[in-house]
Amino acid sequence: MSEEKRPRIVVTPVGAPAPFLIDAVVYEDDTQLVLGSDPFVREVNAPTSELLEQAVRSEPRRPGTVVVKKGSPLRFHAVVHDLRLEPSWREEWIASALEGVLDEAHALGLKSVALPVLGALHGRLDPSRFCQMLVFALERDFVRSVENLWLVVVGDTATVGGQLAHLGWGRGDPRRGGRRS
Repeated sequence: MSEEKRPRIVVTPVGAPAPFLIDAVVYEDDTQLVLGSDPFVREVNAPTSELLEQAVRSEPRRPGTVVVKKGSPLRFHAVVHDLRLEPSWREEWIASALEGVLDEAHALGLKSVALPVLGALHGRLDPSRFCQMLVFALERDFVRSVENLWLVVVGDTATVGGQLAHLGWGRGDPRRGGRRS
């Protein structure tokens, strides 16, 4: 991928303010979309019986896929967990969902995406391994539209920023991200 088309990666801890306008937020989720469910309580107008029937009829999502939900910003549910299994996540699901997120962002012409370190929020994936998968996915030549990637980290941002710099992405202060020089 040429330098001009490389997205800028900004690494921050959870809770930091968004460094730019976000088009889509990625949620680490499971096959039933429970882990990444909306934390806000909303009024529901449908009868309880209808809601229960919908829940019973709902098919589990396939691990490694991405479910896009409307909103501003859009919500991308990266299905990387199957709660019936132990451990609930697999590296191949995370890699597939990560590529799916980038494919969806490109298909929708999005310029900026907020992304957690998938597999590290509700799983035990080493953030350095996630960085390797992220760089591999970003280096595919058909990922063109995303200009800014906000990587939200639970824990040590310096480790993630350092790993990205080691892999040739970002220089200088890892909390600010940046392009390779």
